Amino acid sequence: MVTFFRMILGLGGALLLALPAIAQESVPADTDQIVQTQAETEPLRENTGPPVYVIPALTFQAAMSYALAHSPSLQAAQYRQQGASAQASARLDGTPNPVLSVEAEDFLGNGPARGVNSMQITTTVSQELELGKKFSGRKKVRSLKREAADVALDIQRRQVLGEVAMGFVEVLAQQVRVEHAAEMVRLSHKTVETVTAQVDAGRSTEMEIEKAEVELALSSLHELAAKRALESARVRLAAACGSREVFFGEVVGALDAASELPPLSDLLARMAQHPELRDAAVRVQVQQALADMEKANRIPNLTVDLGYRYNNAASNHALVAGVGIPIPLLDRNRGNIDAAAKEVLSAQSDVEMLDTELTKLIVSEYYNVQFQLERMTVLHETISPRVTATFAAVEEGYRIGRFGYLDLLDAQRTLFEVEHMVLDAQIQYQLSRILLNRIAGIPFSAIMFSADATRAKDSQ
Repeated sequence: MVTFFRMILGLGGALLLALPAIAQESVPADTDQIVQTQAETEPLRENTGPPVYVIPALTFQAAMSYALAHSPSLQAAQYRQQGASAQASARLDGTPNPVLSVEAEDFLGNGPARGVNSMQITTTVSQELELGKKFSGRKKVRSLKREAADVALDIQRRQVLGEVAMGFVEVLAQQVRVEHAAEMVRLSHKTVETVTAQVDAGRSTEMEIEKAEVELALSSLHELAAKRALESARVRLAAACGSREVFFGEVVGALDAASELPPLSDLLARMAQHPELRDAAVRVQVQQALADMEKANRIPNLTVDLGYRYNNAASNHALVAGVGIPIPLLDRNRGNIDAAAKEVLSAQSDVEMLDTELTKLIVSEYYNVQFQLERMTVLHETISPRVTATFAAVEEGYRIGRFGYLDLLDAQRTLFEVEHMVLDAQIQYQLSRILLNRIAGIPFSAIMFSADATRAKDSQ
């Protein structure tokens, strides 16, 4: 019994010693890649303190790159494109397969056919031969569908990048709103202190302190709402990039950065390369190829038979051969041919309609971008400095008794309202520029969110 327990303890010790080696061997070779992938999609959180994100400061280009690498919808489009490429590469797909048939006659009957002595066995191979260029027609359709999948991938890529760009602007705007809300709270605190000093000096009433504190409470609520909106915007941007978790700390950019706008004539001239127009043009080619296929289907296929026959009674054998072809008297495929021709006309009309619609949208949004840029410039460079200076003058005048509290409150509200208008103008400009890029087929890399872009524009 003691020997038995010693054996058990020895085996247990050996197993404990072997566990590290077993665990090391069981780890896959691409562990670093798995850990890296998880690190790219999930924020690294410590037990205490603020979260540590994969990308502490997210730039516009980094958001684009992350979305291209992690977007599920983009990956699905890539798989569809690969499937279409695989179909186009299959040279004989759709070609009729040969048919092997075995036929036995004159056996298990009566009289001379009793038993199997009089049996005849015929083995035949039949092959349907396609006429009317059906094979080349199918090959053309598969090639066009592969091209359509390539264009669809490009469209999906631009859609994903457009959503990321919109989300980036939203987060950037919410960050600025939080900063503005904090500034509103600071100014409201300062106003309360100023009013309190006036009351202590006997120049104002206690009621004015109550009004100032109400304004302070409202400013604090605005700040809280701005912070909550920022968190929601961060989640939406992360989802647009293909991540279930927020993987970045803050977005880096300048909402007042103005990107160079190409001439309208250049945008209209390059419209033929627009992904949606290319997709519509490919659909016309696909419908035309399908119409040609329906015309080819009018021509019946030829069936060739070749076989071997063995006669058991005579102990002899021989070859058999045959040719068959349908006679197109009743079904000439006229209905399918007419329907395919109408589909071609419909696809061509879709191209014309899309071309007209895109032209209208591009022209309209082009002028909207120009208007939003002018509005942003006037508000930011002309109106905002004047309102800021007015508020400072009224605040100073209130201290020395030249203005009343209502004048100070009105100047403060005007300042907050103008700052909101400036931010709204910046947001509308960036969103309209993103929309113009989407409908005009301009690469999103042409959009700049850095202060360098603004300085470069001002220097021109």
